[in-house]
Amino acid sequence: VGARKRFGQGGPRRIKFTLVPMVVRALELAERVHEEEEGGGERAGTISAKKVFGFTLETIKGLASAEPVMALRLFLQASLIANKCGEDKIAYELVSQAFILYEDEVSDSKIQMELVLEAAGTLFLLNNLDPEDYDTLITNTTKHAARLLKKPDQCRAVYTCSHLFWNAGVKYEDGRTFQDGKRVLDCLQRSLKIADVCMQSSNNVNLFIEILDRYLYYYEAGNEKVTVKYIQGLLDLVNEHLSTMEAGQELDNLRGHYNATLAHIRRKKEGGDERFSELTV
Repeated sequence: VGARKRFGQGGPRRIKFTLVPMVVRALELAERVHEEEEGGGERAGTISAKKVFGFTLETIKGLASAEPVMALRLFLQASLIANKCGEDKIAYELVSQAFILYEDEVSDSKIQMELVLEAAGTLFLLNNLDPEDYDTLITNTTKHAARLLKKPDQCRAVYTCSHLFWNAGVKYEDGRTFQDGKRVLDCLQRSLKIADVCMQSSNNVNLFIEILDRYLYYYEAGNEKVTVKYIQGLLDLVNEHLSTMEAGQELDNLRGHYNATLAHIRRKKEGGDERFSELTV
């Protein structure tokens, strides 16, 4: 604590070089202390992992005023370590602090997109969170995804967030997994609407193909809300748009991606997977 106070006096130019290593070492210490606590080592009881995480949280807050994006990423990193140590409430608080920083300090649209995707990736791995806490955080992440400045970014971020609602790693006390097919479909349908808006200003057929890939993923994963009707509709939509495009490198690139998707569907049909028998490709 004394070292943090001393380093904090170095001013905004220096603390990004002094506090960041301190956070990293504190997280390493938290893991070691947790292992001692679990194994009943000689040093168990002299210091707790919770106290180390508390120190870490306050240190990151000290960095936030000078380097908010770096602090946000450290909050996310620290939440992964807290989750690993079984400290679910601390992990929740760390992610919550990251969102506060995002809302108050981050205005660059490119960085916003990066951070939303990083937050989604982090949350997917927080398998020790209480399902209700997890639900709160992923709902917040999805809202931020839908508010990104650029429509293509919105589209990609929202369909990425759909994976948060289909997470077998997060479990309820009765053993049920956190897999909400309806909310997955809501994300996919929302991203599809955004992609449709994108088509009004420029050619973004690639978004439809990317969304198609997600529909196929959930269909194969057993999400009953994602049906053949949606997939066939997307196939027809992509075919329609590709048929109106002029020949060139862009069309070749799109067809390369789309043909790979079609080849996957054909393999499933030829392999006897009855779920794909109704699809026309």
